[in-house]
Amino acid sequence: MEILSMPLSQAYWQLLSAHRFDYMSMKDSYGKFNHVYHGELYKATNPPVSKLVRLAQEIADLSNSLPCDWTNSVFCRVDKERVDVMKCVIMGSAGTPYAHGAFVYDLFFENSYPATPPKCQLVTTGGSTVRFNPNLYNNGKVCLSLLGTWRGQSTENWDPKLSTILQVLLSIQAIIMSNEVYFNEPGYEHEAGTPEGERKNEGYANIVRYCNIKFAIIEAIDNPPAGFEKVIRSNFYLKKNEILKEVKEWVEKAKTSDATYVGLVNDHNMTWAP
Repeated sequence: MEILSMPLSQAYWQLLSAHRFDYMSMKDSYGKFNHVYHGELYKATNPPVSKLVRLAQEIADLSNSLPCDWTNSVFCRVDKERVDVMKCVIMGSAGTPYAHGAFVYDLFFENSYPATPPKCQLVTTGGSTVRFNPNLYNNGKVCLSLLGTWRGQSTENWDPKLSTILQVLLSIQAIIMSNEVYFNEPGYEHEAGTPEGERKNEGYANIVRYCNIKFAIIEAIDNPPAGFEKVIRSNFYLKKNEILKEVKEWVEKAKTSDATYVGLVNDHNMTWAP
């Protein structure tokens, strides 16, 4: 049975499941790491055995545990020379404003890992013009209790014995990159369900949808992130009909939905590029 004649979910798994995890060189021709944390990598030489053992265990698990479905998937690459240097592409889940977009995140594990959480930064920011979420700043900062960048309930914070890389990636995809865009802003949760709150959430969601198409879909297709070229080509080819269908639904919804586009979050860095 040819892959293209299979149901989408089956074809997606057949083509992409083997590419969920791989190793690659993240250095450029000058030997510099093409990575957000390149300036910090040289401070983490001579990694302790405890860090290497833990990373080896988690990497082995990642290769089989990362989700791979057309509705939501995650792909990871680890540097061939440095297992503490990682890049991941989190595909936005279908049905959310981030749907089908390829969002790139850089991760780095300091020598204190796993006593401390990994460092993580969003690379897909439209050249630092888009704050894709109150918890995804336009400078790439990711606010998440698991990462120690936001104070949450004790059960939500990093636990060296229980928390994992996989948990971090799935939390970003499910908790941050969700439909509740505006309500992720601390202190705004109480507006959920109110007419004004829903207008603001829809307004923010429309900005995310537009910038998702521009930067996480079109730009990703035109300039696939290194190491993920096959993933990007296969992902968008297989899902082209579903993506066009969902985008058309966004356009039609925007014509009639009640949305507010000003005063979305209390931060001057909330910018976007039309």
